[in-house]
Amino acid sequence: MAIENKVALVTGAGQGIGRGIALRLAKDGASVMLVDVNPEGIAAVAAEVEALGRKAATFVANIADPRAGITPPLMKRKNSWAALILS
Repeated sequence: MAIENKVALVTGAGQGIGRGIALRLAKDGASVMLVDVNPEGIAAVAAEVEALGRKAATFVANIADPRAGITPPLMKRKNSWAALILS
């Protein structure tokens, strides 16, 4: 999959599998939008992504809560980004 210069939205990005996915995508050339309920976790992952020379944006949210209505605002806010959604 060619992801060089693409943007990926990664949920659960503050730790564990989500963190690993975000870092792998960054190593492969993607910038990442990091979403998690843990602001400290995604801040740390964002620093790791940026250390790899990629851009990172962080969003504190629980996308599992349908009342949050978070996904459409994220896409509208970053409407110039092509997003791959991973969870």
